[in-house]
Order: sequence, then structure tokens, then C-alpha cells
Amino acid sequence: MHKRIFAVVLSLVLLILSSCAAQKPQDDNRQVLRVVLWDYDVTTYDRDIIQAFERENPDIRVDVTSYRSEIYTSSVQTMLESGAQVDVVYVNQMAMLTELMEKGFSLPLDDLIQQDGIDLSNFLYPDALRNADGALMALPYRTDRFVLYYNRDMFDAAGIAYPDADMTWDALVDTALQLQRHLDKTSGQAERYSVFSIYIPTHWSEYLTSAPFSVDTMDLSQLRQGMQMLIALQQQGAMVPISEIRAQRGVQRLFENGNYGMYLSGTWLMHYLKLDQEVGSCTMYWGVTDRPHWAQMENVDAAWISALSINQNSQRVEAAWRFVQFVCGKAGAEIMVDHLMLPGYWNQEISAQMAAQQAKYGIDTALNRESFAPPQSVVSAAESDARDAALETIGETVLGLYSLEEGMQQIAEIQNMYRASVKNIVE
Repeated sequence: MHKRIFAVVLSLVLLILSSCAAQKPQDDNRQVLRVVLWDYDVTTYDRDIIQAFERENPDIRVDVTSYRSEIYTSSVQTMLESGAQVDVVYVNQMAMLTELMEKGFSLPLDDLIQQDGIDLSNFLYPDALRNADGALMALPYRTDRFVLYYNRDMFDAAGIAYPDADMTWDALVDTALQLQRHLDKTSGQAERYSVFSIYIPTHWSEYLTSAPFSVDTMDLSQLRQGMQMLIALQQQGAMVPISEIRAQRGVQRLFENGNYGMYLSGTWLMHYLKLDQEVGSCTMYWGVTDRPHWAQMENVDAAWISALSINQNSQRVEAAWRFVQFVCGKAGAEIMVDHLMLPGYWNQEISAQMAAQQAKYGIDTALNRESFAPPQSVVSAAESDARDAALETIGETVLGLYSLEEGMQQIAEIQNMYRASVKNIVE
């Protein structure tokens, strides 16, 4: 009896070992595709998409390198310049794509698209990702916009109407001051503010103006109004001082603690709020609506594109192209929508799926991409440098390192120098 049991156990062990031995060469022979992205450890949609891709492509293993969003661009640039193996780069801003193209790290995709007969009509604003010669250098992955989040619990307690799509910036200031007066009377020892913002000058330049931010065409008077408003809200005690939150990582999720009334951010925050509600770390009843606009001005809300680019030096272009098609295509879009993220692939089916998801959280489907304006196309290296200088000055002015007059003078000088350089090139 014991011999029979021993024989059965031995047979099972040998079967398991032979099975492992049979699987090992397959695992070892998989192509290793290295992709670089940001904040992989704080989101769930990227992980779900990559796992789904690996299931459908068992011959490929995806090796992810992730950096914090605030150091992402510089870190990727260092990796590429060092010659490290990088196959696919997640591009978080148009300026980053400019850098990749200027340094020869972005592979044109037109031949691959033609080879596989890819229909670009369902991809949002792909032409914005073309270089000066018309070559497509990336595919859209996400398309966000800036919106206004608000704390329903706080507004209800103060008896103040919720913000809506008709709110102007002047109305936001009035609402903020009214809400702050209520908070100052009822907050006790807790620091509570009616407005919350984070130190990202790129965001300010986009949502405080009525047109996509451009060094050449930016309206300095409108930018001045916006910066003046941010400074005044801090001085009047209605907004969290920028200096207090500048160095904090993950600061955007502080909105969830219930101590802030309104928060200007991107549609990507809906994913974080959903995620944290599910695990019980966010108990605040929140709402979201269009960002405010300047009175008597058309509110042009340009799409904020994130894209995927294949490294020109990749030795695994075929595998990288399969990955880009999956992530940026319908399969990736369906997973993104389940996480309340707006994908770069959009059709009626995806739109209906997103509407159903939004309905679960009381989100108005008007926040979807149908109301987007086309984004600014890839800019030149010269304009990218001028833009960086202008954004740095905007940040330092709102932070209080420059007076408003000093900051506006510097920005005007940057604009004039850029225009002069373009004129000299043309002549």
C-alpha cells in the first residue's frame, strides 16, 4: 500500500517537473519589450492593459520602467541618451514628443500603418502628432481636458449652489470667498480652503486662457488676469498657499480628504477618485463640471493628448508596434473606459461604454471628448524652449518670487524674443 502511494506521489512529482521543464524554454524564449511610462504604481489601468496584452501575446513579456510624473521627461531623456534598451515611450505632453523627434528617438509610423491597413479615423487628433514633414510620430493613447471638481458635502453644509458649466472665473472667485467665510466660521482647528491648486504652471497656462497656450499667440492680458486671480485667492486666504504644496508628491489626491471646496485638475482625476472610493479611502461626495471661463469670451477647451511612440533605436519594432496598436486601439480603450479614463480611440461603442460608467458616479457625459477642440500640434524646438521659459516665469510669479509686474514683463520679453527669432529664420 505504501509502495503504491509512493509510486503515485513520485509520478505526480515527475509530471509537475516535466511540465515546468516544458514551460521554461517557452518563457525564456519570450521577447522582452521594455516600455517606459509614469506613475505605474499609483494607477490600475496601465497595469490592466499590459496584462491583457501579454495574455493575447504570449510570446512577449513587457518590462515596465516607471518614473514619477514630475521627473518623467528628464528621466526618459537620460535613458535614451545613455543607449539603454527602450522600445516604447509613453509621451505625456506634446513638448516631450518634440524633444524625442528633435533627438531622433521617435520612429515614424506611416509605413507600419500602411502595412497593416490601420484606419486612423477612430483615433482622436492623430494629425497633431505629425512632424513638420507630415510623418506620424506617435498614436494617441489618452485625451484629457481640464475640469473643475467640487466637494458636494462642503457646498451642501454652506448652503451654496454647486458650480456648473456656466461658471465664469469671476463667479468662481465670488463663490470661493463666500464658501471661505463659511469655512472660517465652522472649521475649528482644521485648515480648510475653498480652492485647491497644485504647482503645475503648464496646467495654469492651459486652463486660465480661452485658447490653447502658445508663446507666439498667447493673450498676455488674459494670462495676467488669471495669474492675478491665483495670487489674490492666496492672499485672501481662500486658496491653499502654493508654497505649501510645491514639493509634495501625490498632492492632487489631497483633494479627497474633504478639506477643500474646489479643485481645478484634469479628467484623469476621476480615475483616482473612483479607485479610492472603491477601497474606502475617499468618502467625500464629489462632483465635476466644466472648468470656468472668462466672461464674454469663447471657451476653447483644447484636448490634452498623451501618446505612445516607438523608439527609433528599438531592436523589437514588430513587437513594439503590436503593443502600440493594442494599447492605443479598441482593446486598450475598453479597459481605459472601465477605469473612467478617456482613451485616444473613440467610436460609438466606446462612447456608450463611457456614458454607462459615468452614470454610476453621476458624471455628466458632456465632459466627454465631443466638446474638445483640436490640440496644438507638435511645436518646434525653439518654441518649446520659449514655452518652458514662459512657464517657469508663470510658476515663479504665482509662487511669489516675482511681483506680477515683473513676471509679466519677463513673459513679454520671452514672447518678443521668440517672435524675433522666427522672423529672422523666415527672412
